[in-house]
Amino acid sequence: MKQSFRMTRAEIVGADAASLKASIVVATGSESGADSIMRSLERMGTDASIEYFEMTEVSGSRRYGGIGPTGWRVRADRGITPEPSF
Repeated sequence: MKQSFRMTRAEIVGADAASLKASIVVATGSESGADSIMRSLERMGTDASIEYFEMTEVSGSRRYGGIGPTGWRVRADRGITPEPSF
């Protein structure tokens, strides 16, 4: 499994699409994984409250056993620590 990685919103907004995709391909080792991440970043990247994005590789499981196709989950982090609830 590949390592998860983070990118700040400033890195994403400040980069052109080709160089951003190239750096994501290097991190994921997959053109299709990079395409999937790029689609997620396009949807969430306009939200100015997001500080960074964390990309994590996930493996699916098949109904009858075995490991399914691998994909990437993109999580947006706003850097807000929730108040503890008592």
